[in-house]
Amino acid sequence: MGKWADFVVSGITKGPGLANITHVQIHRRARAFQRLRKSLSQIDSDDSKSKISSQSLSTVLLPLALHPIYECKMRSEEGFVLDAIATLGAIARHLPWNKYNSMLWLVLNQFDRDVEQERYSVGALCAIIDGFNFELTKKNETGKDGSWTKTSVWTSLENRIIPKIEGLLSKEKTDKNGERGKTIRPAIILALVKLFQKFPEEFFDMKLPSILAVICNALRNKDSNARDVARNTLAKM
Repeated sequence: MGKWADFVVSGITKGPGLANITHVQIHRRARAFQRLRKSLSQIDSDDSKSKISSQSLSTVLLPLALHPIYECKMRSEEGFVLDAIATLGAIARHLPWNKYNSMLWLVLNQFDRDVEQERYSVGALCAIIDGFNFELTKKNETGKDGSWTKTSVWTSLENRIIPKIEGLLSKEKTDKNGERGKTIRPAIILALVKLFQKFPEEFFDMKLPSILAVICNALRNKDSNARDVARNTLAKM
């Protein structure tokens, strides 16, 4: 898809050298991602020429940003992958809900399929959650008391996505003595707390105890390193 992607990316962004996003040299692709993020940060300006359609974002730019997360295995490619993850978060801020929902669900399902890439998967998940900017409530049209109802975004998050993320807050791990225990994924915990803060206060109050329970369970771990991670996560919360 290289030449076609180069043509489309160059056409939709009009950024100098942005076609290098599919270049064979990694450092050029990394710089292209940086330029793309700059273009996306200016997407809400008055200049209509800078607009990028959701179709272009989801069918061209999104696959290009996702590819390194699961395909780059070498240590020398780490910086490039981190640029791709940052770009993924920038794209997430401009997607409609249906595209955002599909992307988030795809990344969630990759945890079990790409165990070796877990660190990058965690980064991608957190970047996408950080880009969440959808309405969760809407005012009742007939109500005069300021009442509100849940949007379809709220329903999808509560019934499908949040339970999936909560299942990733901790994982089984074997310590140096061969004993199995659970350790937490602090980045996901912090991202989920940030997501909960976008909900009304009563929802946040309802969800917080379950996260605290996960951390408290990690504080009972025999491994001192696991306990340190739990304490640091609690402090950051």
